[in-house]
Amino acid sequence: MPTSSLGVLVTELRRIPGYLGGAKGILLWLAALIGLGYVLPEVLGSAFFDIQLLVTFAVFSVIFVSPVVCESVCADASRRLPRSYLHGKLLAGILFGVFSSLALIAIRIVAVNRGVDAPRLLVPPTHVLLSLLAISLAAACFGATASAWVSVLMGHAKTARQIIRTGFLLFLVVLMIASRYAPPLWRNLLLNQLTMEEFPLFAGKIGILCLALSWLLLRKVSRDPRYSHSRYSEESSNA
Repeated sequence: MPTSSLGVLVTELRRIPGYLGGAKGILLWLAALIGLGYVLPEVLGSAFFDIQLLVTFAVFSVIFVSPVVCESVCADASRRLPRSYLHGKLLAGILFGVFSSLALIAIRIVAVNRGVDAPRLLVPPTHVLLSLLAISLAAACFGATASAWVSVLMGHAKTARQIIRTGFLLFLVVLMIASRYAPPLWRNLLLNQLTMEEFPLFAGKIGILCLALSWLLLRKVSRDPRYSHSRYSEESSNA
C-alpha cells in the first residue's frame, strides 16, 4: 500500500473510473460534459463567451469532485490511516474536478468556433482564462473538503453525494433568483464584478473565500479517527 500523499494520489486517480460507476458512469460523465458545454448554451442562446456561463462551468468542479471524494472517504470507514491518505484522496478529487470543469470550458470554446467563420481561433482573453482556472481550483478544493466532511458525518457515499449536489444546485438557483430579482444596486454590483476588467479581482475574492472554507473543513476532517494514525495499520484494514 502507498504511504505518501503522491503514492495515494496516483492510486486514487487510477480508481476514478470505478468511483464513477465503471463504463456506464464514464459515459454519463462524458454526456454531462457535452450536454452542459455544448448543447445547453445553444438551447439558451448564450452569447459567444458569456462570462456568467463560464464562471458556472468553473464552479461545476464542485459537482465533479463529489463522487470521487465521497466514495473514496467512505471506503475508509473501518480503517486507521495516516493523514497522507486523506491528502492524496483530496488531491485526486481536486484534479478530476478541475479537469472536468476545464473540459466544459474547452467544449464551449469549440462550440463557439464551430459557429463562426473567423481567420483564427476565438478564445477568451488570457486573464479571463487564468481567472477561470483559479476559480475552478478554489471551488474544487472547497468541494473536495466539503465532500470529505459530509462523508465522514453521513458514513454513506450515496447520501453524501446527494447532499453535496443538492446544496450546490440550490446555491445556483438562489444565485440566479438573486441576480434577477435583487435590488438594482445589488444586481449592478454583482454584474460589475463580472466585466472583463474586474473579473480577475472577482476571481481572487472567490478563491480566498473558498480556500479559507476549505482549510476549516480540512481541519475538521483531519480530526476523524480514520486519518489520525501516524502510519498505515494493516490490522485495521483487515478487520
